[in-house]
Amino acid sequence: MTLTVLGLMMGTALAGRMPLDPQTRIHAGFSLAEIEDPGVSLGLDSRLTRLIYVDLGAFISVGVPGNDGTTGGADEQLQLRHALYVAPGVRLPHRHKEGLNWDLIGRGGFATTWTSDAYDDHTLQAAPALLAGLDGLIRKDHIGLRASGRMLFYRGYSKGEQLDLVMIRPQVALEALYQW
Repeated sequence: MTLTVLGLMMGTALAGRMPLDPQTRIHAGFSLAEIEDPGVSLGLDSRLTRLIYVDLGAFISVGVPGNDGTTGGADEQLQLRHALYVAPGVRLPHRHKEGLNWDLIGRGGFATTWTSDAYDDHTLQAAPALLAGLDGLIRKDHIGLRASGRMLFYRGYSKGEQLDLVMIRPQVALEALYQW
């Protein structure tokens, strides 16, 4: 009985806030895996909250692997070629103004990588990976430019040396973006 009376005495609680625009961005451009292997990158970045964004993307190396398998140690025989990744990130908080806007987003996440083994005629091997990186964006209205850098952490297997190796490989990209 007491709960019923208390329930009838309470007023209506209304919470209100400004709705967020979705800020979905598609990006595509030029990529370098291991700072020497050219390719393309593409992805979709979307805002979850005011500060948290999630990027779903991939990069594909289109160049010919540089190592022919006759030089270097086992670590140099394995080359990062391609990856699919999911990278949530936190945006550096700041106000957007009219005109030119910028964002800086620190990212961490996971990926599936494909590595080329020079000892084994550059056959590809897949491995799960962790990643950490930073994205910088400059945008005017719906069009912009994005520069990103990532480090991928994974294990590769060298068939020539018959070793499991811990790999830390960089990947950078310069991409055009469209936001809606």
